[in-house]
Amino acid sequence: MTHISKKIASYYCSLYILHDQMADITVYADDNENLGTIHFRADNAIPIPNQYTDNRLTLNLKWNSMSHILDLLRNENPVYIHITIDDSNVLNYISISTQQEPVGEGEL
Repeated sequence: MTHISKKIASYYCSLYILHDQMADITVYADDNENLGTIHFRADNAIPIPNQYTDNRLTLNLKWNSMSHILDLLRNENPVYIHITIDDSNVLNYISISTQQEPVGEGEL
């Protein structure tokens, strides 16, 4: 098993106007390395497998998850992506997280 953790330094969001509930968020590391793309599709869409190839994540989520991911990217700093892959390069774990923060930090 290989565990990869990288800081997300920036992101690019695309909303597809002519298609209901479709959007992508591409995330980048500090050195502008493309870490991967999170695709959001209609909640009733047929699930598409997530994958990790060529050091890039392709994550397929339901539309109702988009606001949570976008909220973390917009309002938290730093934000990290954590990926665990097995020896066959199959994804076993994916998370997006902050680091430990003080209680009641609130807005500055």
